[in-house]
Parts: sequence; structure tokens; C-alpha cells
Amino acid sequence: MTKDLYILRFVAAILLSYIVSYVSVMLAIDFPSLRFYGKWIALFAFFLIFVNHLLKPLRITTIPGFSLASVFLIYILAHDIVFPSYYLSQNYGFSIIFIYFMYIIFRVIVQNLYEYRILIRILWMSMLFSLFYYMTSLFLFTDGNIFLGYRISSEDMGAEININTISFMAVIWLIITIRMFEVEALFGNRNLKKILIFSAFFISFLIVVYHASLMATLIWLTCLIYFFFKSSKVSKTMILITIVSLVFGAWFIDVLAQHWIVIDARIDSSGSTIGRMDKIITVLDQFSKSPIFGMSVDQALFDNSNISQHTFLINILTIYGLFGFIIFIMFIWQLIKQTISQVTPSQVMAVAFFVGVWLTAPTNNLQIVALVIMISKFPHPDSDIN
Repeated sequence: MTKDLYILRFVAAILLSYIVSYVSVMLAIDFPSLRFYGKWIALFAFFLIFVNHLLKPLRITTIPGFSLASVFLIYILAHDIVFPSYYLSQNYGFSIIFIYFMYIIFRVIVQNLYEYRILIRILWMSMLFSLFYYMTSLFLFTDGNIFLGYRISSEDMGAEININTISFMAVIWLIITIRMFEVEALFGNRNLKKILIFSAFFISFLIVVYHASLMATLIWLTCLIYFFFKSSKVSKTMILITIVSLVFGAWFIDVLAQHWIVIDARIDSSGSTIGRMDKIITVLDQFSKSPIFGMSVDQALFDNSNISQHTFLINILTIYGLFGFIIFIMFIWQLIKQTISQVTPSQVMAVAFFVGVWLTAPTNNLQIVALVIMISKFPHPDSDIN
């Protein structure tokens, strides 16, 4: 029975990694029909996990963050009754609960360190595949001339994914690469070459800068600085060599000089930094009208055509008021605090990523991956898998 349940959880891990790593979205660039199978794959994975839970129950209430997540869910349900909204797709509260629900699913899948090791490997390979497939498609889409002096939208290529999400994916892939090293070290496996980490820094940097994602760039720099100060003398030398190669490479300097025009334009555009600040001011003005319990999504974000998608934390504050925002912050703090027992470099980076995404963007699947990286406690840590 134990072996059968292990295989069942293994299959579920592969299916869910296929979803959260955006593999189906990337494949849909060339195979559009695949986008319709994503939901069915997720439902089948949930069914497998449900069967596993029936045969080997796990006390869901012991999972970090469960109590405050329940309180927050009750609050947003009551809030939506009092402040109904036409824009159900913009329900920020339920998007948070969905992330937590997926986190619970992964906690059910991973019941010991052995299974966690396998899950990290699966997620790492899934994300590498997504990034590789996307960049290959981009190369073919531009006939090999990807540095055109302007930012190509992923939607232009047929990928139903925000271009900033691509940059965030590169960053979380970097973090999960570091996490994979940490987990393998627990098993005494030090055969993985450190050059893999430096390659991950290099590749993720190219993707982040190419797509001119400001927040992703800041998170990437945070990871680099933190990893630099946590590394040995030899590792620091390798990091410096990597940075020098990035900054002073003749080819890279040539194309980067052209491409920073894109970033400079985004800082001044209405769709980026300055535009977002204007939206934040407008949304905060709405918050002042009902600061305690908030208002409907319609009132908070869509009055005067003020559609704000890039100020998630401010949106939560405005929609659910101070009362709901405090519950939300307490829930996130409890989740992070109880998930991490022994803080490692990758987990610190995952926390920075998890919070950093919400400073600009709505919730997305990659925050689920960040929560998986933070996991360090297991319900059956001593169970052995043959």
C-alpha cells in the first residue's frame, strides 16, 4: 500500500508541476489545443490526491497558516456578501486562498524529505523546460534577432502569459536551483557542480533584463547580493567572474546598450513605474472613503476607469479595508514563520520573491513554488521510501 501511495503522489506531483510551471501555457504557443487540457489535468491530479488523503489521512489543520487562512476566507465571503462586485474575475481574496489551497495540496503530496527531494527536481526540470521552450519560440518568432530595441509581448507569440511572469519565472527557477543544492547536500550528494548555480544566475539575468521587468530585476539583485555574502571565498570569486562576464562582455554590452532604451521608456510610461504610482494614489484616495472594512472591487479599482492590476497589496488594503488587510498580513506572517524552521539562503530568497511579486503584480502560480521552496517540516520525516 505504501508503495502504491508513493507512486500516486509521484504522478500527482508531475501533473501539478506541469500546471504551476506554465508548461501547458508554453506548449500552447505551437499547440493551441493543449491550453484546454490544463484544467482537466489539474482535476485529475486533485482526484489522485483526494484518494491518497482517504487512504493516508493528513491533519490539514496542522498545516502552517491554516487557522488564519480560515479566518481570512470567512471574512472575504462575508465581505463579498456586503459589498458584491460585478468583476468576479478580480476577486483578490480568493486568489490568495487559491495559492494557499495549492500549498496544502503540495503538503499532502510531500510527506517526507525523500518526496520533497523528488518534487524539487520535478519543479526544476519543468521550469527549465518552460523557459527553454519560451526563449526558443522567441528566437524563432524574431528570426534570430531578439534584440529589436523594443519589448516583445509574450501574447504576440500566442502565449497566454504576462511578460513579467516570464521574468519572475526565471528568478524563481534560479532560487529553486539553489534549493536543489541544499536538499541534495542533506543526502550527502555533493556531485552537483556549483557552475550550475552560476549558470542559473547568468541565464535568469539575461531573461529578466531582456524583458525589462523592474521588480524581477530588483528581486534578482537581492538574490545575488544575499547569495554573495552567504558564499565561501571561492564562490565569491566565481560570482565576481560571472558579474564581470555579464557586464563587460563585448557582445552583451552592445545589445544591452540598445535594450536599456526599453527599460528607460518603461520608467516613464503610463503602464509602468510612473503610471503605477498614479494608480496607487488614485486607489489610496478610494481607500480613504471607507478605510475600516473597505468596499467592492468595482468601487475600489474601476471607478473613473481606474483599472489597477499592478498594486496588489494596495488593492487588498482598499478592497478589504484595514480589518481585512491586518488579517491578511497576520496570515502571511504565520505561513512564512511556521513553514521555515531552519532558514537557508534559498528560503530567504523565496520569501523575498513571495512578497516582492505582490508589490507590483497580482498573484500567480510562481508564488506557490516559492511556498514549496520554504517547506522544511514534514508530517512523516522518518518514513523510508525504497
